Amino acid sequence: IGETVTGSLAASDPRYGENPVQVWTLHGEAGAPFTVDLVSADFDAFLWVMGAEPEDILEDDDGAGCLNSRVSGTLPAGGRARIVVSPLDGATGDYEVRVTAEPGPMVDCDAMGGGDGGDGAGDGGGDDHPLAAIGRAEVEGALPPGGSVTDALSSDDVRLEDTTVDVWTFTVAETAATVRFDLESSAIDPFLFLWGPGFEDGIGDDDSGEGMNARLCVSLPPGTYRLVVGAVGQRTFAEDAPAAYRLWASEVGEDESGCERIDMSRAERMMRYFRMPVRGELAIGERAEDRIDVGDPTDPDNEAPLHVWAIDLEAGQSVTLDLRSRAFDAFLRVVGPGMVNALSDDDGAGACDARITLEASEAGRYLALVQSTNGDRVGPYSLEALETAPFDGDAYGCSPSALDLAEPMRRPLDDLAGVPEAGPDRALDFGWEQEALLTAFDARRASGAPAQVWSLTLEEGQRVAVEANGVGFDPVLFVTGPGLDAALYDDDGAGGVGSRIAFTAPADGTYRVVVSATTSEAEGSYRVVALRRR
Repeated sequence: IGETVTGSLAASDPRYGENPVQVWTLHGEAGAPFTVDLVSADFDAFLWVMGAEPEDILEDDDGAGCLNSRVSGTLPAGGRARIVVSPLDGATGDYEVRVTAEPGPMVDCDAMGGGDGGDGAGDGGGDDHPLAAIGRAEVEGALPPGGSVTDALSSDDVRLEDTTVDVWTFTVAETAATVRFDLESSAIDPFLFLWGPGFEDGIGDDDSGEGMNARLCVSLPPGTYRLVVGAVGQRTFAEDAPAAYRLWASEVGEDESGCERIDMSRAERMMRYFRMPVRGELAIGERAEDRIDVGDPTDPDNEAPLHVWAIDLEAGQSVTLDLRSRAFDAFLRVVGPGMVNALSDDDGAGACDARITLEASEAGRYLALVQSTNGDRVGPYSLEALETAPFDGDAYGCSPSALDLAEPMRRPLDDLAGVPEAGPDRALDFGWEQEALLTAFDARRASGAPAQVWSLTLEEGQRVAVEANGVGFDPVLFVTGPGLDAALYDDDGAGGVGSRIAFTAPADGTYRVVVSATTSEAEGSYRVVALRRR
């Protein structure tokens, strides 16, 4: 406390979601007050300060003025916290971290070179980013859940980037919700923009509603959001010619049609696990036995039962976590300080058991996330923290009978004739679970069932298992690619309604992994992961 340090974010730094990050340690007396300012002229700063406990997480975007961040608090027990430096938009560049005992003056935007470029936005001035101005803009009021507001864009409204807008707040209380926002007007072509937790870059819409009206259908975690109402192609309004509009919010059910959901960012999704209750603590050499049951705390994404265990590690310390169960196909993830993505494993310990070995990049608390690959299966399990990984031979395989891998079935390639190639953002990496939503708007295979495509790059002879588990529908898997004259196919090979295809790549190249369903009406969220086989 009382020091200023400098650093530079580079594209080669570890990443949290899409953004490079760097971590500093703050230390002092437990209970001591502090204020951390993250200041940069090169990028829109985003700041986390994390204590030893999952609830000790503070974050800020523009609290220090301009595009700079500020967090104030008190040091937790132990007198140590982690300062995580990140941009909001994937950018890189130089920065300063200033730590003081009391909040200092706000950053002078003009002194940072922000006063001489353009007309400004709101009260930010200069080269201020419009998202920063949204956070500071005066609001018209709060849009109630399930309610509506009627207003008009007029000459005395807020101006962002020289454009007249109205700003409303919307709050999601204790549990995540999928909400549809509709904006309609007969006087203008309305445009709607949302910004808040999990949507740091914001999302907008012009004409997804009826006619020229705007619609956003968004899966929102708890928090307060800002909705910006504007007009396409119209920056100003005459004093005697306001443009009336109506904005309303309605919660979306699972069977809602005509509503393409937009999910939160990966970074915010991972942070939610640090806010969940901890089942217990493990030390290296200890073994915990417990039972997952219906009614336990659930995964924020798929509502399947989830147990969270904590293990405290020193920097450089290694640990192997083994998750074993005879009742369900074990799935294990680990998150913690210095990690920008969760580690995950399904069958790395052999049979239906999971194993993750990691070396702590920083001292602190790490979380082991215990779950079944199929949320419908519950029962007893053990979680053990080992100093070194035991050798289990070449045991591999998890099937409903405890559960041997079967030779995959084959289907004609024509069954996938209507399914396109995978997009650039749909690549699978080994051990990195991907989550997505299968909807009625997706491409259809010959049977009429919706399908989504992922790519997986393999070398000849590489042994791999691909798994998909769905919530709300029964997923089926297909694999096509170099050297395959038919589509590999599976339904329920992972136990329950989960699907698994295990195969050896016949040639180098990029393979298509197609996640589909057994019926044409199916919709729901799913997880897909590619795992190396020994």
